[in-house]
Amino acid sequence: MVLHLSYTLEKALAEIGATKKQHFLIHEEEEPRLLENTDIILEKYAQAKRELIEMVNILGKKKGFSTDLQNWILENEEDEIAYFLNEAGANCLAHAEWKAPKEFHLWTGKKGFILGVEQSGKSFSAKNCFQESRKKILQSSGGKGFAFFKDCRSAIFFDNPKEARTIFFQIIF
Repeated sequence: MVLHLSYTLEKALAEIGATKKQHFLIHEEEEPRLLENTDIILEKYAQAKRELIEMVNILGKKKGFSTDLQNWILENEEDEIAYFLNEAGANCLAHAEWKAPKEFHLWTGKKGFILGVEQSGKSFSAKNCFQESRKKILQSSGGKGFAFFKDCRSAIFFDNPKEARTIFFQIIF
């Protein structure tokens, strides 16, 4: 299991030898996704995710891997990047206070990279969600995502396990 409730972004950045950070803004306003703005927000969400995947695939080309977001639809859990982005994004779209991720983050370094999916509004207890998924209550909010997160080979961690707004995914080369 590599779902880390005590791992920090600072430690992860040091571990990858971080050299660059990029943001992919989706939802700047502190307002919920509503019928009136949902098309715009979902369009920005899809565009930001495409741009992020392009950057990850540029990195991956140098290291011999690639990702394809359709692997999540096809339930190919070997593509952990696609699974992470889609599960974390879907959880924001369904359960976050504003019903959309605020932005994606990408930190690159000499030894790996870190992805982040950040939401605005109220935080959630990653610790409680993790405990629920351990009890096999997968129908709970975000349960399927947490089942994947606790079993994936890459490190998954949070900005604050008790009041999380950002979930991170770390790949070490």
